Amino acid sequence: MFDFDDDGYEKWMFALFLGAILLLVAVGFGSFQQSGDVGSLARNLGIGLLLLLFSVAFYRKFSREQV
Repeated sequence: MFDFDDDGYEKWMFALFLGAILLLVAVGFGSFQQSGDVGSLARNLGIGLLLLLFSVAFYRKFSREQV
């Protein structure tokens, strides 16, 4: 299904992760602007941070396997 020998595969995956994280953080800030609820903002930022850590780990794993 996927060609893992393609040079740009891990870069596209990382870009999709970053897009999802940015969307999550934007929704968190929008919710904070409307309601002023800091808990919702903190939850979204925490989930975004966890996703960022996973995406960096996956990117490094795929980069090492491509060598």
